Formats: sequence, structure tokens, C-alpha cells
Amino acid sequence: MTKIDLRKSSGFPIHFENETLMASGLQFQQIQRIGLDDIRKQLLNNEVTCPETFYDKYTCLDQDGIYKSKNLEINFYVIMPNLAGIEFVKTRANMVESYPRLIEVVYGGGVLMMQDFGQKFEGDIYYTNLKRVRRQLFCQILKCA
Repeated sequence: MTKIDLRKSSGFPIHFENETLMASGLQFQQIQRIGLDDIRKQLLNNEVTCPETFYDKYTCLDQDGIYKSKNLEINFYVIMPNLAGIEFVKTRANMVESYPRLIEVVYGGGVLMMQDFGQKFEGDIYYTNLKRVRRQLFCQILKCA
């Protein structure tokens, strides 16, 4: 299998090999595999039977508690390009009110959709394409009506 070095793009000594994220000298608190049954409620067609795995979530990357002591949580998501019926695989939706999030693509690309319920019940929807471009993150935000 191909070994993909992510050190330059992520800033951490990690690489992707045999469908697994490997961290040299660092540890993840938990590795969670998110499957079809975990995300079925968010699919257009809830009778889809594949793929079994949508993504892997590697939580709380740390080295000797350094990031935890700074009150930072570093998570990595490995989302393989695949289809679930007529739509692409995706992560579970979640709501964050109490802290900011920084999203960076370290390999590949994707789409980020956000919904802001701050001003009205229907919420404003923001859509952006994400991709890795050299050492910078390319991000274009479009406000949808």
C-alpha cells in the first residue's frame, strides 16, 4: 500500500499507511470508526446498504499532555472518497456553541457546509469547497439563499 507522509502539510509527525493514520511519538486518545448505521438518519436514502465505514475519527492527538494543558483538542478525520447511494460519504452533523473550530485539510479536499441559526430559525447556510494547495488552505465561502 501507499504511504503518504503528512508531516509537511499537518505540522505533526504523522503518515497514512494501509488505511490507518500513524503518529510517531504522539498518541491519540481514541480511534472511532463511524459506520453506516451511525449516519443513516442524515442520508437522503436511509435504505442504503454500503459503504459500511464512512470515516475514522482520531481524537485528542497529544504528546505528554502538552495540548491538553493548553486546552486544545486536535482531531483528525480520515474520510475515504466513496459514494453512499447518490451522495458522497460525509461526517455526522454536530452543533458547536461554546468554542471555535479551525478546520484544515492536510490531504485531498472536500466540501464544508455550515448552518447559522443565530439570527433566524431557518438559519443561513454557508457552503465552501476545501482543498489542500501547497502549504496554504484554499477556502471560498458562498452564502446560499
